[in-house]
Amino acid sequence: MHLLQLKDSQFATFLPKNEKIVEHLKKQVLYMNFYPIYKLKTNTLIEYIKNLIEPNIKKESFISKFGFTIIEFINFLKLLGVQENNVIIFEIHSLKNNELKILELFSVNLEEVNKNYGYLGEIQDHANVFTMNPVIRHKDKFYIIGFKYFKMNFYNSLVEKIRKHMDSGINNKIGISVDSFVKNIFSRVKDNNGYKIFSGRYDLSKKIILKVIWL
Repeated sequence: MHLLQLKDSQFATFLPKNEKIVEHLKKQVLYMNFYPIYKLKTNTLIEYIKNLIEPNIKKESFISKFGFTIIEFINFLKLLGVQENNVIIFEIHSLKNNELKILELFSVNLEEVNKNYGYLGEIQDHANVFTMNPVIRHKDKFYIIGFKYFKMNFYNSLVEKIRKHMDSGINNKIGISVDSFVKNIFSRVKDNNGYKIFSGRYDLSKKIILKVIWL
């Protein structure tokens, strides 16, 4: 049975009921998301990659392991960001540069999905194949569903693949980079809006306290 046919009424006689499988799949897709579902700006996603991932990897090792550069990946995300459809489809013959390498890295084959989701008992015994795989491949086509809502899956997936195949300490390095990244954000906000940013402990003056008490 093909996953895309599960909601078809002609399969209503199958046991267990197809509705149970669909419901379980919904939960697995939701559980793969570590962040609330909302329309994150593509530029924000790119900022995370540029400031948290790129400074903490060796570019030569990254290209050697995955077959594309961070710049090529960012350009691909920009391409996804301007698409209006909730289901973005890429065909192998239409891909350019290293887009195929990118899609292959982030995809799970539909045959693998079908193999792991034959019946409800089997589903519960297998790992969530959607985790860290925001792209579904079927034959010569790649499907990206709901990119505008699930953009952070590409970030999470890339970090996890780097951790597994390149650098087991990538999460610690990213954690250290977060401080400077946040400081840069505040600095930009301050400069763009003419704000003054203060930090530290401040005590209210006695005049202010007396005025508040009097009121």
